Amino acid sequence: MNSDSLFLFTSFVAIFSCLALSHAQNATFGFACSRADGLCVTGTCDISTQACVCPTDGKTYNYACAEVGSAQGVCEETNVYGPNCNIPRVGVYCVAGKMFLNVLTHGGNTKFSGAMYIKEKQGTTQCEFQAATAQTFSDREDEYELTDAGDMDGYFLELENVDANCGDAVARNVPAVDKEPAHTMYSRQFYIQYNKNYQSSLDQFVTAECKEFTGATSTVVYVGIGEVSSADDTS
Repeated sequence: MNSDSLFLFTSFVAIFSCLALSHAQNATFGFACSRADGLCVTGTCDISTQACVCPTDGKTYNYACAEVGSAQGVCEETNVYGPNCNIPRVGVYCVAGKMFLNVLTHGGNTKFSGAMYIKEKQGTTQCEFQAATAQTFSDREDEYELTDAGDMDGYFLELENVDANCGDAVARNVPAVDKEPAHTMYSRQFYIQYNKNYQSSLDQFVTAECKEFTGATSTVVYVGIGEVSSADDTS
């Protein structure tokens, strides 16, 4: 897909929610039931609202009409997964000079048939997310402090802040303010595209940032949810 196609949906109004968080916290990650077939465990998918319509049988269901409490890992919030519902569906993990990105869409890898890629780099293999294995996370458990590595899943991409194939992360120097020391923010933008052939209002646009101090790093994530109106619209 060329860069011109990124502006395909300029007639839509983009809706973005911004949250700052450390990698131990959770980012917003909305649910839309028509992103893949069968995302509603029971009940039906209401296309107009993108919400699952659950049975009215007195039981408590989550956003995907899975019965709450029926099994470990049935999470009530849309933005987390795992047996303890504490792993962010969009995870950004930082060490000095690089970042590790992890995304688990609703329905998991078996229901995801789209593409995830760095902005304007679709078709460049080194810049596209790949399906992860258990080894993916165990190999990085210590380096990135992945406390739930054994339960992580989804797609991943690991990039240096300086990268010849995918372009360099955008570096922004932030001066010291009050008790906050001077630091550098490194940011990258990527897309979660639910159909490989075209973009749509179901897609998600993500800006991932790493805050880097001297000798220490932390993570900030901004997750855009809604229409992809412009590659540069992060407001």
